[in-house]
Amino acid sequence: MAILVLATLRSPFLPQAYAALPPLWLLTLFAATSAPAAKTLGLTLLAWLVFNLFWPLDWPMDPRLLALVTGLPQALTVLMAVLALRRGLESAGRTAPRPLSPASEPARCDRVLS
Repeated sequence: MAILVLATLRSPFLPQAYAALPPLWLLTLFAATSAPAAKTLGLTLLAWLVFNLFWPLDWPMDPRLLALVTGLPQALTVLMAVLALRRGLESAGRTAPRPLSPASEPARCDRVLS
């Protein structure tokens, strides 16, 4: 998912109004896998607000402020994608599950009946 989010940033034809959808999807996955707490809810809502910053390019505004306003969602998108990729690498680096020990194997019918 993170690779797809990063790939959407490469498109020169991606409208700014549609650019928030893939990161919002990733944000939903992050929020769903985090521990439920007030901090999680607050950070999720703050990120949701940052992703929905939208200022039409034809409205009068200082170009420096416009670059800052449009750069915040992009920076947060890259940060979330990097965090998702790091989380994936950490989970892939864990050791493989251990084989079952004899005490934890399910009982077989032929052993029970004998």
